[in-house]
Amino acid sequence: MNEFLDDIDSVNRVIAYELTEGAIWSELYRQLNYYFNTINEFGITKNIFYFATRYQDEKIDPKKIASSMSHWDVDERQVRDVLLSLSRADLIEEKVAGTEFYNIKDPILREFTDTWARVDVENSTWEEAATELREKYRRLSGKYADFKGYATELMIKFLMMQFSRHTIDGESFFNRKGNVLLPKFVWVDSRAVKLPDTREYQIDIVAKEVPNLWLVEVKNTQQPIGLEQVKHFESACKVAEEVIRGEIITRWYISTCGFTQESERYLAENGFIYSNREQVNQLLRYFGLRELPV
Repeated sequence: MNEFLDDIDSVNRVIAYELTEGAIWSELYRQLNYYFNTINEFGITKNIFYFATRYQDEKIDPKKIASSMSHWDVDERQVRDVLLSLSRADLIEEKVAGTEFYNIKDPILREFTDTWARVDVENSTWEEAATELREKYRRLSGKYADFKGYATELMIKFLMMQFSRHTIDGESFFNRKGNVLLPKFVWVDSRAVKLPDTREYQIDIVAKEVPNLWLVEVKNTQQPIGLEQVKHFESACKVAEEVIRGEIITRWYISTCGFTQESERYLAENGFIYSNREQVNQLLRYFGLRELPV
């Protein structure tokens, strides 16, 4: 679905589509099932996650969840163990050293888990879920910017999962002379990184296939990216390289609004690859994927 997001009705349609049958749904649903299969402790992970997503901003109550699952013969300790595993997979939030848990705050992820619960657990139809979302977004127009930024980052993650040791022209896609190898990444995810003597940095996308490590910044802004923002990403990369480690490091800066001349010069002189909206869209088309939301 490619359409201009020039009014709230078009935003409603795109969000409803992406969260019920589009690329966002496909990728998040794949990840969710992967986690359920990987951390399916006691065979009840999916069910506990469902009950956890019913909480809004209040603390999740493991005792109450255990009571709701009495016919599964689940006790409070087992629920806590599963909640801890879910928090380590970033599916819920953990506080106070694993003693308190909360639903995720990200608005798009919340919408996804609500849709997942309706379709996968409560057996609603896709059409019912999409219709309900469209109606909801008629009343909540403030998610426009949130959606565009989140959708862009998620689509880049999905794109990188399609890499399979292709070699493509660096100048066309990454502003680098010669060819660029696209590794077949073992994992692609977001990551917070910190050293004992540094602040914490959030890396939008970290992707690894030994010996390759890619660190990616994704910006969906109204203005071209300036030198200060590039240097902030550079500092984050230095910390990430110490924490995660890789023999061949690639730092990729993506800006849908492009770059200032000063920041482009710095990126080129300091070994970054970088792409604007059109270059990312070319890469998406190369892999047969839809373009970024406009």
